[in-house]
This record gives sequence, C-alpha cells and structure tokens, in this order.
Amino acid sequence: MDSAAIAPALDYAASKNVPVVSVDVAPSSGHVFMIVRADNVAYGQNSCKFIATHATASSGHIAILEGDLASLNGQDRSNGCKQYLQANYPNFKIVEYATKWDTPTAVNDAKTALSTYPDLRGIYVEWSAPEDGILAAEQAAGRFTKVGSSSHIVLIGNDGVPHEHSLIRAGQLDATISQPANAYAQYAIFYAMVALEGKTYSAGQSTDHNSTIVSLDGNLEDALPAPVVDITNVNDPNLWGNAKSGS
Repeated sequence: MDSAAIAPALDYAASKNVPVVSVDVAPSSGHVFMIVRADNVAYGQNSCKFIATHATASSGHIAILEGDLASLNGQDRSNGCKQYLQANYPNFKIVEYATKWDTPTAVNDAKTALSTYPDLRGIYVEWSAPEDGILAAEQAAGRFTKVGSSSHIVLIGNDGVPHEHSLIRAGQLDATISQPANAYAQYAIFYAMVALEGKTYSAGQSTDHNSTIVSLDGNLEDALPAPVVDITNVNDPNLWGNAKSGS
C-alpha cells in the first residue's frame, strides 16, 4: 500500500540474497528482481482520453477520484490523466479528490463534484469499488443518464472486474481499464522461479506475452498490456473479467 515504506523490508531480503517480485504496486526505493505491473501512467492517460473524446461538450470539469498518492499506482494514474488532459484538452478543468482508495470517501467526493459543478463532464475513479455508489449519487442528484445520452456524465474506472462488465453492458458505466489480474498471478510466479534459476533481464527486452521490460525507479518492470474495455469489446473472451461464466 505504501511504495516507500516497503524499502527496509526489501533491503533486508537483499541482505539474505532472497529475490523479491513485486506485484501490482512498484516500490519507490529498494531492489526487486522484477515488478509485474501494467503501465499505470497509461491507465490515467487512456482513462482521461476516453472521457475527453466521449464527453458531451469540449469544455467543463472532469473530476479525478484519486487512489492513495503514497502508492505509485495512485500517483501514476493521477499524473497520467492530468498530463494528458493539460497537453491535449486544455479547455477541460480538472478537479482532484484524494480518497486513499477509500470507497465512502470517493462516493462523498463524487457527490461534492455533482453538486458543485453543473458542467461536470466526466468522472475518473481510479479503481472499481466506488462505481455503484457514484451511480447511486448521480441518480439521487437527478443527474444520471445512460451512456450515450446527450446529458451523460462519462464514468470510467480501473480494474476490469466482472461487475464492471455488467455495468458496461447495462449502459451505466462507460468504460474501465482491464487490469490483467490473471497475468499478474501467472508472471509473478514465473519471475520468482526464474530468479531462483539465476536468469537476468534488461530494459528494452521484449517478452513472449506482448509486453516489454522497462526501467522504473531503478528496477525492472514487465509492463503488461491493460486494454480499455467499453461496449465495443466488453464481451471479448480474452478479458480476464470474462473468464468465469455469469460475468
């Protein structure tokens, strides 16, 4: 949960020659053998590009319901979104809410944005848990309309869980980023095994699973692909959120 606080534990593991694989969240200091993680800056960029290109107007407010900024994931998603909008859609005004991955806080912040900004064009929530509460808040405020409506507020989350897919199919949630949870598990074990075998990697190296090894804060990361999911591809059987029947 805290990208800096893990450093002493990583140093201790290194002192005992124990390789560590970090999954989902990257450390901001300390050494790991490999970070198994998607590009979280791209999460933010792609999420806010989706909002900007699907909003009902080319100006207005976009709310970012941020994760914990002590986490590199929260930092990257927020920065990716803000940098993309500022560079490409400067007419949108960004309002940020720090939620620390807390669902009630995120829902309350969404209520604040809904009541404060009549020109609210989109909400980027950096994880999936608050989405139902945000939709309920929109309905309570009389501002909920289905995806594609002329007064619709674009809502995009991050995770790609089965429930999000259901919301997309129902025309309530516009989109999400599919965080490749199955690949996280698979390649975390893979890198733990090859670390024990003494194998090494280098930045710029391509993998056999459509990703690239990159450098991140002095460590190597397998930057796994994380596609945008919307109504056009929500039924793709290759999405991990569709792996179980009834999703």
